[in-house]
Amino acid sequence: MWLCSVLVFFATAALGDRCARSSARTTPPARAGGRVDRQLKLDEPVITRYFQWLGGLFTGNLGESVANGLPVGSLVGDRIVNSAVLVLVSALVMIPVAFGIALVSANFRGKRTDSVIQIIMITAAGLPEFVVGILLVALFSTTLLHVLPAVTIAGGGAHRGPNRPR
Repeated sequence: MWLCSVLVFFATAALGDRCARSSARTTPPARAGGRVDRQLKLDEPVITRYFQWLGGLFTGNLGESVANGLPVGSLVGDRIVNSAVLVLVSALVMIPVAFGIALVSANFRGKRTDSVIQIIMITAAGLPEFVVGILLVALFSTTLLHVLPAVTIAGGGAHRGPNRPR
């Protein structure tokens, strides 16, 4: 993960001046006076900026979004909660299902049932996640079973654009 952070940070820094690409706070007077460069710490060496960013990451300060000026932690926080709920629910469902399938397959090892289970599992592993997700929603949430809701469980994380109510 550390190597990935180094590669992404330095690849992003190699893209050039992000003030020139962003219209958020880059009015010509602000650029001319160097205020934006000082605020974004672009006047410091790249290695110094990386270690400041890494230190902020360990202290919980993820910085500020260049695109909209909001704290990155608040932008990511709701989405992390939704992802954690999805991981927990899927683990609670899939771990017992996987053990059950493994027990049946082991009980009928080398027989037709084992071969059918292996073919189904290999086919399922080869399908993209979005296809499996759509099929599972269709199975559990729509016309077939009506067991689970087809909408989100955890609140927050929704994008509130200019046309959406708060």
